[in-house]
Amino acid sequence: MRNYLLPLFCFLMLSFHSCSDDLLLESQIANAHNNEISNRKPSEDDNYLYKKKFAIALHKAMKENEKLREFLKVESQKQFNKDYDVLYGYVRDKLVGDVTFRETLLPYFENEEELINIENTIETLTIFIPSLPNNSFSAETWDTANDVPLVAIRLLNNEKTPLISSDGESYLLDHDVIPGFPVVVIKENERIIVPSF
Repeated sequence: MRNYLLPLFCFLMLSFHSCSDDLLLESQIANAHNNEISNRKPSEDDNYLYKKKFAIALHKAMKENEKLREFLKVESQKQFNKDYDVLYGYVRDKLVGDVTFRETLLPYFENEEELINIENTIETLTIFIPSLPNNSFSAETWDTANDVPLVAIRLLNNEKTPLISSDGESYLLDHDVIPGFPVVVIKENERIIVPSF
């Protein structure tokens, strides 16, 4: 019984945050360019809106497609760069059932140009499957038949972590809070360098 109380408590606490928190975060990121007090480098977190669009599309696709969830689980277990990372550019043309990973996501964007902009802007876009406490969720234990994770966005210079749901709800998680429910993380892979030509 106690094992179920922590995830329920965390979910209830997150439910109290409103969408206005997400708008506030977007505003903070946009205004950070002009904030001389901030230690934030101009290039950091500038891709938040792209990551958010990708996160919403990914959550919608995962919600409707168990094969996609299984695909992400299997790909993450290959431990790209010794982490449970799935580098989008590396797997986007791999099959998820009868269509590619990219084709699976495409219907959840407004148009293909939106996805192309994300691909061109964030070349090291990565989906990370974390190992959460008490074996509540990991790449090894993910019950893809039943668990549809929320999508978190890793930001480099912010005290909060946005959690995205395709239902139009989003939450802000304090940096020191570890969720007790399934979550995957969108991030830019810090170990990969894309050569510029």
